[in-house]
Amino acid sequence: MESLSKFIVVAIVVVALMTTANYVMRIKTKNKKIRDALFQLGLGYKRYNSDGVGQNPQELEYKNAGNKLLFKKFNYGFSTLDFYKKQQALEELFGTEFANFERVNQFEVIGQKADFKSPIVKEIKQRTDILIGFDGIKKHFFDENRSAFIFAPSGTGKTHFLKKCIISQLEKLDNQIHIITSKKSDFDKSYSYHNPNDLQDFKQILKTTEEQRLWWEEMGYKNKKYLVFIFDEVQEANDDKEITSVIKSWVRVGRSQNIWVILASQSGTVASLRNIEVNLIPIKIAVRYTESVAFAETIFTPELAFKTHHIKQPMGYGYIKTSSYTGGKVRFYYEP
Repeated sequence: MESLSKFIVVAIVVVALMTTANYVMRIKTKNKKIRDALFQLGLGYKRYNSDGVGQNPQELEYKNAGNKLLFKKFNYGFSTLDFYKKQQALEELFGTEFANFERVNQFEVIGQKADFKSPIVKEIKQRTDILIGFDGIKKHFFDENRSAFIFAPSGTGKTHFLKKCIISQLEKLDNQIHIITSKKSDFDKSYSYHNPNDLQDFKQILKTTEEQRLWWEEMGYKNKKYLVFIFDEVQEANDDKEITSVIKSWVRVGRSQNIWVILASQSGTVASLRNIEVNLIPIKIAVRYTESVAFAETIFTPELAFKTHHIKQPMGYGYIKTSSYTGGKVRFYYEP
């Protein structure tokens, strides 16, 4: 009986050792594959002899722990921009997303991992501004910007984003909000491009507001209350000069009198917005993805434009760019 017990104990120890050895071997194999892939990406550090001939093998040292990926020995000629260019490959290799890359010194680069599971809370002290979303590390607000362009293909949640992210926060700030759209049923109170009376009433509000703005500027007066104009399906107004001229004016100078211009569209063609200078608008938002690379390049940097078209995000996520944020993936903030 005693010998049987010893045999069982030995068998358990052998199985445990074999399992551990197998686990360690799998980890080593995985790490080797990652290292090989990193060398292929050009991240290896190659020492040189005095005659200028490179020595082999190349060197690479990194530490993947917690919310950071630290490169300690790598191709020092790589800038942080080079890391951003390799970002998608690095994310797939390490099975995580990166919010940014930071050069600590000449010989160390840190990739900050994005934590999209953290809750997004709108603090009371920040209730004076509009929170757009969270990039995994930082929150992004409208800040001093008072104009935004929002693109969302059909069925990706544009109306929900406008109502629960933008409008709900604006209403709590007691702003004057005027909405014109193609589908009035989407909003509690709005005007329609296709209803002649609605369209005329909305244009009169635009005209009156512009006259007030000009008078305020002439008198040296600063309007205190935000005046918010939301043009949903703005491509419907592309050929209406009465509307496009006001949009152009307010995008340029409306901020000085707290006039907000928010444009939204589900049309991802350049031609549909040819009379509206989207490039002058500081905040660009794509809900989930963009329709084409060509259109995306009119609102984002080339690198981000390519990513926004080819990588579709789940509901509640998308891409943003502001005057203070070069752009990237975010989880949108929705008012409860």
